[in-house]
Amino acid sequence: MNDANLNTTGLFAQYKNNKLALSAQVSNSSYSRSGYNDYNKAHFLTQYKFNDHLSLKNKIVQNFDVNEVQGELGLVLNPLKDTDRLQLEVTAANYQSQNVVTRQRLKFSTSFRF
Repeated sequence: MNDANLNTTGLFAQYKNNKLALSAQVSNSSYSRSGYNDYNKAHFLTQYKFNDHLSLKNKIVQNFDVNEVQGELGLVLNPLKDTDRLQLEVTAANYQSQNVVTRQRLKFSTSFRF
């Protein structure tokens, strides 16, 4: 798309303990090609590590301008001894909005680090 422009600014904070990580993010985005120019979001993420190879994460995203809430629950697996080289993730998400029928999503993702 040659005439689309997306700009995002945000603030991120994270706290990590041995097995628990808490994260928060606030962002403001402007998209020149959509029906609305600005939208604001807040993200809250908790992640619990069972061990070095398996963790459970929960994410809540609030989009204030279109009044939509997204909830995610995911399982993260690091199968190798070197835990940051390969990551497999399965996430189920639920989107709720006043103007749109509730939607669901199932996501599989893989991350490699060389």
